[in-house]
Amino acid sequence: HSEHLPLWEQEILHIMSDKTDKRKSKDAELLKENKQLKKELARKEKALAEAAALLVLRKKLNAIWGESGDE
Repeated sequence: HSEHLPLWEQEILHIMSDKTDKRKSKDAELLKENKQLKKELARKEKALAEAAALLVLRKKLNAIWGESGDE
């Protein structure tokens, strides 16, 4: 059995190396996806802020026109 130990050790190291490579690849993939999602979120937050600002302006404009129309 002792003659098999070096072979087993090499096999284990190879398997661990493969898992490490796969994990690094998966980590890189997740980082890329995270970056894309953050970019999309920032874009949507800007659009939401713009829509909210337009809504506030519309309400103010309606309030002003409503007051001037009553006079």
